[in-house]
Amino acid sequence: MKAIATSVNGRHICTAGVRESGLIDARVRWGGAEGGVRSYHMFVGAINHETKEKNSWHMPEIGVGDEVTLKILEAETVDPPDEQHY
Repeated sequence: MKAIATSVNGRHICTAGVRESGLIDARVRWGGAEGGVRSYHMFVGAINHETKEKNSWHMPEIGVGDEVTLKILEAETVDPPDEQHY
């Protein structure tokens, strides 16, 4: 299956994947407002287009100086998601 392995500072966080009909989403974003909370966030999720199943994996807090690595691969198995929605 198509998969993305995610690590932070060399520590494996998860390998997320989906079969041929689906989507894997892995991203880092920063958000903030003047005088408000400013922070970085990571998200890793997958959607199976056939079953409409939506999976997500819990991510650690990240900040300046952290190294986030995404590795694109083919995998026989992936890590079980932390959350599933149908």
